[in-house]
Amino acid sequence: MGRTLKRSVALSALLLGVSLGMIGPAPCTASLADELTADKVLGLMRSQGNWEEEDAYVTFFMAEKNKEQAKWVARRLRKHYRITEDISTKMLLIFLHPRTNYKDAYLSWRYNEISKPNIDWIYSDDIRRIIRLNYHEDENFLTRYRLLYGTDFTYGDILERNLDRDNHKILRKEILNNKECFVIESTPRKDISINQGDPYGKRISWIWKDNWLLLRMEHYDGKGKLIKTLHNHWKKIQGFWTLTQSLMKDQHKDHLTIIATDDVRYNTKIVDSFFLPSNLQVAAEFYTQREKESSDEPPH
Repeated sequence: MGRTLKRSVALSALLLGVSLGMIGPAPCTASLADELTADKVLGLMRSQGNWEEEDAYVTFFMAEKNKEQAKWVARRLRKHYRITEDISTKMLLIFLHPRTNYKDAYLSWRYNEISKPNIDWIYSDDIRRIIRLNYHEDENFLTRYRLLYGTDFTYGDILERNLDRDNHKILRKEILNNKECFVIESTPRKDISINQGDPYGKRISWIWKDNWLLLRMEHYDGKGKLIKTLHNHWKKIQGFWTLTQSLMKDQHKDHLTIIATDDVRYNTKIVDSFFLPSNLQVAAEFYTQREKESSDEPPH
């Protein structure tokens, strides 16, 4: 825990001083054919995450002008499944900081079937209970369940959206941070019931054309008014492009949220049973104990 918190304090000082214009990945090397459609570009973007398992630390920073910065630290475990399987991705967060959320956990299952919504659970260490979540996509991520407060990311922003839920079109090509991008507009399909009540009327994405990475996304309401802007920073780790920083800025408030990822390791043979809701307490106790054993100071 001490090691994790020291890292997050250093990241806090760095990230909150970074200007939006600086956020962007390293120079590129690949090339792209001009005739690609929006669906193909987005499909290639999604195909970049071709690892099977990920083990990392994530730090959530929430900052508002003239107010003290808020911070949460969690261990994140993710597992990708083959496209032929029912489940697409499982994600587990085990909270390490602050003290009030220590050993709490969050689990999400995402399905390949377009009409099948995510299933999510939390484990509260205070009451030793596992709760299946009930939420809307436009809700702030985990705020109602007191695991995060004041984040600018909603469930819909955090959990990977099935591309078939939207209609996509290429608007133009554009240079962003010295990188040529496809600018793609995505609008929710009205014939899909899961899209009812979608918080965004459209999303506009900047996809780096040499490496198929999402650099920026603008979120608009149903009237075409800009609500939030997302900026991503990428780094290659173990041969995989890794999203190391995401910054979400609320356009109507002087507020932003940064999600920083570090100590990333891929394909480490994570125990599959840890991704079962019935084993959330076991997984939380296992990883917090490992954190204590590797720490040089007690939990905060």
